[in-house]
Amino acid sequence: AAGAEPRPPVLLLLLLPLLLLPGRAAGLEVQRKFLSPTPTNNFALDGPGSRVYLAAVNRLFQLSGGELALEAEAAVGPVLDSPLCHAPQLPQASCEHPKVLTNNYNKILQPDPEQGVLVVCGSIYQGLCQLRSMANISAVAVRFPPGGSDPVTVFPSMLNVAANHPNASTVGLVLRRGGGGGARLLVAATYTGFGSPFFPRNRSLEDHRFENTPEIAIRALNARGDLAKLFTFDINPSDDNIFKIKQGAKARHKLSFVRAFLQRGAAPPARRPYAYLALNSEANAGDKESPSHSLLARICLGEPAEATLNGSGETKKLTESYIQLGLRCGGAADAFTRLVSVFPARAAWRGPADPGPAPPPPEELLFGVFERAGAGGGGGRPQSALCVFRFAEIEETIRAARNSCFVSPAAGMVTVLDSVVQGTGPACEKRNIQLQPEQLDCGAAHLQHPLAIVNPVTATPVFTYSGLTAVAVASVNNYTVVFLGTASGGLLKASGARQGFFSLQINLDSTMKVISRRSISVAYGEPVHPIMQFDPSDPTYLYLMTSYQMTRVKVAACDQYSTCAECLAAADAYCGWCTMETRCSLQHECTNFTGASFWASASGGVQQCPSMTILEPEVNIDKENPALIIQINGTIPNLNGTNISCDYGNNIHTVARVAGDYVNQFIYCSLLPREKYPAFPDDQDHVVVEAALRVNSKNIIRANFTIYDCKRTGNIHPKRACTSCLSTRWKCHWCPSTYTCVSNHSQCDDALRMKKKIDCPRIVPASLDPMPTGVSRDITISLANATFSQETALECHFGTDRTFEARWVNSSAVECVHVLLHTSEKSHLFPVNLQLKDRPDRFIDSPETMTVEVYNCATGSADCSQCLGREDLGHRCVWSESSSSCRLHGETPQPPDACPAPEIRKIEPLRGPLEGGTLLTIRGRNLGRRFSDVLGAIRIGSVPCVPLPHRYVVSEAIVCQTGEAAEAFSDVVTVNMSREGRSRERYSYVLPMVQSIAPPNGPKAGGTRVTIRGSRLDVGSELRVLVNASKQCTDLSRTDSTITCTMPSAELTTAVRVCVQFENKSCASPNITFKYEKNPVIADINPKKSQISGGRIITLEGRGFELVQNVSMVVRGIGREQTSCKVHTDTVITCPSPAASNVTAGSKPAPVDFYLNGRLYADDRPALDEEMYPEEALHISKFSLEYYADPQFFTAKKEKWIKHHPGEPLTLVIHKEPDSLGLESNEYQVKIGLISCEIQIVSDKVIHCSVNESLSTSERQLPVTV
Repeated sequence: AAGAEPRPPVLLLLLLPLLLLPGRAAGLEVQRKFLSPTPTNNFALDGPGSRVYLAAVNRLFQLSGGELALEAEAAVGPVLDSPLCHAPQLPQASCEHPKVLTNNYNKILQPDPEQGVLVVCGSIYQGLCQLRSMANISAVAVRFPPGGSDPVTVFPSMLNVAANHPNASTVGLVLRRGGGGGARLLVAATYTGFGSPFFPRNRSLEDHRFENTPEIAIRALNARGDLAKLFTFDINPSDDNIFKIKQGAKARHKLSFVRAFLQRGAAPPARRPYAYLALNSEANAGDKESPSHSLLARICLGEPAEATLNGSGETKKLTESYIQLGLRCGGAADAFTRLVSVFPARAAWRGPADPGPAPPPPEELLFGVFERAGAGGGGGRPQSALCVFRFAEIEETIRAARNSCFVSPAAGMVTVLDSVVQGTGPACEKRNIQLQPEQLDCGAAHLQHPLAIVNPVTATPVFTYSGLTAVAVASVNNYTVVFLGTASGGLLKASGARQGFFSLQINLDSTMKVISRRSISVAYGEPVHPIMQFDPSDPTYLYLMTSYQMTRVKVAACDQYSTCAECLAAADAYCGWCTMETRCSLQHECTNFTGASFWASASGGVQQCPSMTILEPEVNIDKENPALIIQINGTIPNLNGTNISCDYGNNIHTVARVAGDYVNQFIYCSLLPREKYPAFPDDQDHVVVEAALRVNSKNIIRANFTIYDCKRTGNIHPKRACTSCLSTRWKCHWCPSTYTCVSNHSQCDDALRMKKKIDCPRIVPASLDPMPTGVSRDITISLANATFSQETALECHFGTDRTFEARWVNSSAVECVHVLLHTSEKSHLFPVNLQLKDRPDRFIDSPETMTVEVYNCATGSADCSQCLGREDLGHRCVWSESSSSCRLHGETPQPPDACPAPEIRKIEPLRGPLEGGTLLTIRGRNLGRRFSDVLGAIRIGSVPCVPLPHRYVVSEAIVCQTGEAAEAFSDVVTVNMSREGRSRERYSYVLPMVQSIAPPNGPKAGGTRVTIRGSRLDVGSELRVLVNASKQCTDLSRTDSTITCTMPSAELTTAVRVCVQFENKSCASPNITFKYEKNPVIADINPKKSQISGGRIITLEGRGFELVQNVSMVVRGIGREQTSCKVHTDTVITCPSPAASNVTAGSKPAPVDFYLNGRLYADDRPALDEEMYPEEALHISKFSLEYYADPQFFTAKKEKWIKHHPGEPLTLVIHKEPDSLGLESNEYQVKIGLISCEIQIVSDKVIHCSVNESLSTSERQLPVTV
């Protein structure tokens, strides 16, 4: 039999772009992104921001600034390496230890634009550095060690620069020496040598070779000079420019470095250049040298003029000026002790001693994000906080400390770090000297060094949050704007007013007044790297990096706000209203933004929005030569000399001119021509017109005015013309002689008599007895303010074609004569009006409509009780038993005033609980003429049933509430009103019994479907299942023996009472309980990849799955539909992956959600994400799935048929293309026709399988399916 070409299997694929583009609601906008195939480590910008360098594991990328387009790349790993071997670049270094393929993690990425080189140091080869070309990162600019014909002697200390372990920190900073002394490289790296937790333990003596790398060093970086000095410790050979902790003290001082940065001194005279290192020390608490965790260390860099101060013309050792102090964010008891990210910025600060109203001047500040070590917040993320420190205070503290060490010792203020090899010794000592300012700032060779200040500089948190990872700060338009990256890949933006952004009150209660907050998800679930940088060429863009992504974010998406009020109310520091272009924009995007009043910033508030007020906004249609006077408000530049007009829409413009001074600008505009007035809507006496002020052919502000017409006011409401005329908001007058509404006194002789609507002639409404249909009657109508003479002819009008004569009874009453009205309805209301006989369209006002009811006995009364019951409505109807009909009283001889006995046709329900309270519905005929007839008339046996008035339908239906019975019984229902009616069915009082609940326990997230068993459970009208006396079990369904419902969630794990309640009475289940257990925990899912077509079995590992009744899996964003999963054991669930729709294979992982018992699975954690993403209210998923193309299978030569002789054993060799799914052999299945082919071998490229039984010969062709 020949086998068909293998069909590709259905595998799985899935992926969600981690970027929520365009995250606009956030007021931030992701503008460009670059995805890295491997995890990212560092990024750097060249000076002007025209290039971005990105370093990832084993890869370097050079991207264009702005677009983030790939310009060049280089592979820098993996390599064969061992942490116990020196770099192979050391010619004399041989190594006995086995080397393995090792990933290269980037540790330093520092551009030096003056030399055109990029310093790139990685974790391989003991932290080796390369100097690559900034113009083309794929090229090495300076080969080091040079090798070749001109060898240079190199030592390990010149090669071992960065930390050689993926998890050990390194920071670097290129320093330029004033006066052209060449570049230097400041490096601070976590010690990874012998004795550290990073060092492999093999107890060989040669391990001690790796004790020598210093924690901090300044190295020569003159790439174009003598290469024998490159990366040497930059000072004369006898003295190394390093800071190295003694071997015995290393365990007590585990340093991890956060950032190195340059900062000029805040003190005005010198403005010395300093290098700062932000770091964390895991020193043991109580250690006298540094009890603090977060540290800031400072090194002086020296000006060229001062380079000769120590006589030799050499720079002083870094340890001479080294001084460190603690940074504490929070109080001593609740401090956030671990530093995560720092950002130096110039911003306004209001200190406690500066309560004045004037805005404080900007100064140099250090913003730091700290976290509380070990304290988990949402999703296990640590609680974190933002603190702000003043460099002026840091510098003053350092000067005071040096003074205290050498001039006037104060106990416990400062210590000498005697754990440092290059230090001077154990303690401060008083000298009879006066220190120079330079020595107070930077120390000196003859003074003890390096120093540590004992008490930390403290700050109060200005913002706390869960999982902050990065900070960047800008000072914009009187605001300080703080950008905060988060562990879940979010970027949060908070603006504070400069006036009181950090106004530290005297009681040190810091009120960083957060004016507004915005957030955006940059990369789903990928932490933001601690360093973020503004684009040097356009600071309205921020570069930031997440685990797999380089992103350029626009700091504000101003154009999402369409009006000025929206724009300024958003309180986004970057956005303002560009008046002459009528748009919300960044300041530099607005033409003439430097001119007065062209651009309004959010700091001035919404009241700056430009607007116009029309001073007389109501225009009479009859007015001659009308004009508009417009007052200008808000931020508008001086309009003198501009081309202005008034625009009324539909291409109608009139000339405008400016009057008044710039502070109070007024505009005069002639109104649009009368023939161009817009049409009035049918039922309106006015029309609203929009006028816009047009400046240089653009409408910049607008306002409405109204054109009104009094004649229409009277005509629109003819039944209350006078009242409407005198109560309208327009200036209208009533003219009694013509019975019209006019806009001008001159249009009427007697207009002055009526000032208010209370003066209008009008009908005084009165209630009239109901009239039978087709029977004539006279109707009297009273009038108020009747100014008519009694000769005025009037007619009565009832809304029908026919009018009736009106006779004056006296000066304030008329009588409608022989009124005859008809209806075929049970009853109909006719309006009562009076009109002028000679002016049929003019009515006497009837402000509250008067009506007369006309009824028809023959309609709507099907039985005796219904017919006679109409007496209560004033209908004179009688019942004729002979013709079974309802007639008008007096048409026939008077029948008896009694009805037949009540007739009960149906009762429901047929049983209820002994306690009563069941709503019993009784349907039939002649069940009373009115509610009072049935009150007290209903019984079940001897137990009363109380009728409900709002549910009573005359004669047809009664709903009553059953009383309580002493014991179970059944009997008929009786309705007794002088005559008795009995039901055919019997109603039973029963006692429901509840015996058990299953399952007896479930997760506290809720969703467990429980079954309550018992007997007689379907009785009564209302059933509730109460859990813990407060929440209800929902989606109830019941039979005689079971109730099933879905359990609510609970706060605590505990047993709760379950109460089955009939008719809101007592519990029918005195001792049934349900135990809430801890929620199931999904620890991990594997595999984390699927083919696009779905169906790969994903295994969930965790605990507590025995509580799960049903599970489904959803892949957010790209999964087609949810799939149903299967619970195997308490620790294993399997789910088939959903198929993916419209997605490219190999894109970023997509978030996966699981629903356990119908409830979305989430870690037990505070509801933090709604706060993080107030706009998107995102649920951050803990799990993700990557989708890849389905594997493709074929035969070796891709032939269509495989020939096989029946009866022989068959071995198939199926080739497959390489894929990224990592499928296991048990995930494949091969079939030939319906027979399984047993798989022998699975590799990346082939599958071998064999069939031992004979294949059927009845079929000539069999398909092969994989």
